[in-house]
Amino acid sequence: MSAVKAASLHELDDDTPVETNVDGTDVVLVRTEGDVFAISALCSHAAVPLVDGDVEKCALECYMHGAMFDLHTGKPLSLPATEPVPVYPVTIDGDDVLVDVRDPHDRVDARGPQQGQACGGAGREDQTHGVRRARRGHQGRVHRRPGDPAADRV
Repeated sequence: MSAVKAASLHELDDDTPVETNVDGTDVVLVRTEGDVFAISALCSHAAVPLVDGDVEKCALECYMHGAMFDLHTGKPLSLPATEPVPVYPVTIDGDDVLVDVRDPHDRVDARGPQQGQACGGAGREDQTHGVRRARRGHQGRVHRRPGDPAADRV
């Protein structure tokens, strides 16, 4: 494993994504439920920065269209994303958060989350992603790619 220091553990607040660059690869670090995860910085659906999303039940939301990504596997948990995003091995060495971007987990573990891992569907019954964006102060226009089938659902 060719892991390099991406951050210090004390710099990461629970459930607050932080974007960083590791050996030329932009990743988002997320500290949640006692673990630290490294996931691609961009949504697989619309190339939107995932750092602006919310963390829920061991998943990271894309703020623009509401797709959720499992932090363990990168697998999309909700539409409109249908493709996983890379996740990277993380090692904690004292206060150092080490990430190996040369070895992304590019396949979903067929076993699913292991015992003690709380990744499940990140329910959205009570709020829409638009309400969340407004609550975070987003006042800009939602940009869509031409031909985006999710455009009518935003």
